[in-house]
Amino acid sequence: MNIDSIYESCVEVVLNAGKNLLDAKNNSYKILRKSEFELVTELDMKIQQHIISELSKIHKVEILTEEVRKPQASSFDECFILDPIDGTHNLIAGFQIYGISLSYVLNKKVCFRKLHAMDAREFYVRCSGLLGPSWRAK
Repeated sequence: MNIDSIYESCVEVVLNAGKNLLDAKNNSYKILRKSEFELVTELDMKIQQHIISELSKIHKVEILTEEVRKPQASSFDECFILDPIDGTHNLIAGFQIYGISLSYVLNKKVCFRKLHAMDAREFYVRCSGLLGPSWRAK
């Protein structure tokens, strides 16, 4: 599979997961303590499972996640790096600054990183070779 196909598929996965998150965030959800200073919600886990399931259909590589501790991405030539809710504390506090973060690493270099800022309905993309992030609304 080429990088353009992986990229386009990942955009759809992140946007769909974002819709699921926006639909679910106003319902009650459990908050768990991941460590002394880190919290995780059942929303993190549900969104993570959804994205992992979809990514595994796109491209069979290791998926490193924020909510499950594994070796660092530098251990892999190719992998996805996922934070299902980047800004969990903000989500819990009711702040509108959180999103879904997904990166794709090839040859130990980040090829692209997406951040879907949920409540702002903004989608940021950073691709290797660009001087800065590009932005587009979805």
